[in-house]
Amino acid sequence: MKKLAITIIIFLVPVIIGLGFIEVSLRKIPNDYSYKSTYVTKHSSDIEVLYLGSSHIFFGINPEFSQYKSFNLAMTSQDLDLDWKVFNNYKNWNNIKTIVIPIDYISLYSKLEYGVEDWRMKNYVLYYNIPSNKLEDHFEVFNGKFSDNTDRILKYYKSGKTAIDCNSLGFGTSYKINRNIDLKRNAKEAVKRHSISLNSDKGKTAYNDNTKAIEKFISYAKANNINILFVSSPVAKYYSILTNNKQLHSTFSFLEKQLKSNYNCYYLNLMNDPEFSDKHFYDADHLNDCGAKIFTMKIDEEIKKIPK
Repeated sequence: MKKLAITIIIFLVPVIIGLGFIEVSLRKIPNDYSYKSTYVTKHSSDIEVLYLGSSHIFFGINPEFSQYKSFNLAMTSQDLDLDWKVFNNYKNWNNIKTIVIPIDYISLYSKLEYGVEDWRMKNYVLYYNIPSNKLEDHFEVFNGKFSDNTDRILKYYKSGKTAIDCNSLGFGTSYKINRNIDLKRNAKEAVKRHSISLNSDKGKTAYNDNTKAIEKFISYAKANNINILFVSSPVAKYYSILTNNKQLHSTFSFLEKQLKSNYNCYYLNLMNDPEFSDKHFYDADHLNDCGAKIFTMKIDEEIKKIPK
């Protein structure tokens, strides 16, 4: 028995050392999360307008076209509850005037851990220090294929290829204008993916967590003389037509209550804005870089209208 234990230890030690080396190497590769965390740590006191949310905002708002000192803290599949947890990690929002929060078809019913992007939770644990009870969320090496992780290491340490896909102000740069896609087919797939059973346990939990997060934002904003601008992002007409009326009604009923009862809350609805045509979309519910420029400028115009 003793010999077996020694044999196992002899076998495991180099494996653990190897995995540890890979883990450290992976964490040193710059990515969108580590970049944004570092940026906000250094510059949170300079930011006037902060954009939060999921991929609709990450790929939809480019602060380079804003007249304000702004930053895009949104990320793919980042739900409203995570928005609050990330925001609340940083305390030096000394100059912030407006927080832009998305209210889209999926916003109140989205939870990162419920979708195919649940692997992203490890980024919030590792780079934003958000707690998680799942062991795998605390390690890069336990997420993704081993071959993919070693490939990332080789590409970074040999040719300097990072995992940063945003510009200096946090805007996602990979959704370019030159793309051919069947928007009708893509809309069906996207709406199906975004439509939730409202009475399911997951639906109820997501709604509860996300609406509470919004209430926390509003409370914080009131206490610090900050305005909240809710926005509904532009979507292709094919997507809009297919959305579930009950889910839309539930979402906008909650929003209406917040607008009526909170003096610091405003709303811009661009979901069916006619200025956005098929050429402005990367897919049925995401703008391309050309559409993002228009969206950003429209938000700027709306912020100007907010009473000072």
